[in-house]
Amino acid sequence: MKHFIHTLVIAGVLMSPTVTPAWDDKEAKPVTALEIMEPKELAAEAQKACFDVCLNRLLPPTNPAPAKDLQNQQQAALGYLESVGLVAREKNGGEFPQWYKDMRDVARSPEPSKPNKCLDIYFQSFSKKDEGKDGQ
Repeated sequence: MKHFIHTLVIAGVLMSPTVTPAWDDKEAKPVTALEIMEPKELAAEAQKACFDVCLNRLLPPTNPAPAKDLQNQQQAALGYLESVGLVAREKNGGEFPQWYKDMRDVARSPEPSKPNKCLDIYFQSFSKKDEGKDGQ
């Protein structure tokens, strides 16, 4: 059911004639706010950035944002994802958590990825059975 809903959201966004780039720098939280978050909250922040990078890659450059705007949005979202990763690494004893490495790989992939891959990583890392593990 979760995948069906994600697919509907993505399809609706891609088919909409008024689609704009997904990432907005206003969504980015300052590092001081990231530093007080729990791992699950950090992963949720990373998932949003990862999702938006993937979504922007799927948008046609002329619908309606020019290619340069989409590239700038992707770079801003990737920068935020990296910031979240650095905080997560610090909180995880100097090692990047697996959820971060997986999302980073999806977001950096030269091949366009479905945005729901980012959501899947988040849900797999923080499922009910793993709640006590903090997705590490």
